[in-house]
Amino acid sequence: MSEQTPAKKTTKSAPASDKASLDLGPLADLVDSRPVYAYLGMADLVFEKIREELGKAGELAEKSLKDLTDLPSEAREYIEKFLDQLPSSPKEAADKSAEFYDDLADRGEKLVERIQSQQSVKDLIDGVNKSTEHGVAAITGVRDSAGKLPRAAADTVESVGEED
Repeated sequence: MSEQTPAKKTTKSAPASDKASLDLGPLADLVDSRPVYAYLGMADLVFEKIREELGKAGELAEKSLKDLTDLPSEAREYIEKFLDQLPSSPKEAADKSAEFYDDLADRGEKLVERIQSQQSVKDLIDGVNKSTEHGVAAITGVRDSAGKLPRAAADTVESVGEED
């Protein structure tokens, strides 16, 4: 089995003591939680934007009744605004992307902290941990019993042989 080295991080990373972390048990050393936080941050951002847009739906319906003569000038203004927001160099684009990624990761991390601080989640985690402990104990018991089985079978065969 070959050992894999984790990918080199290119974005900021705060010390683990300053940040909440996902409780992944023995998998914690194998998983870089920053991409998970970025994914959760993106999902949270998407849902926030959907809520905002749903709130604006009524306003947009009223605005759509506006004169169509304003449309060409508004389209031109929109295109000019869009072009002004484009990065002027690949480095600037990369910097903006890294900053956006970090913002998403921070947002996702805050979401995890918020969820993990809820009592119902804490109770669920405690229940899972207890169930896992019981499962491990049961497996250990079965393994120990299975280890004794060959000797018990041999003893049974010897005692049956002695009776004959």
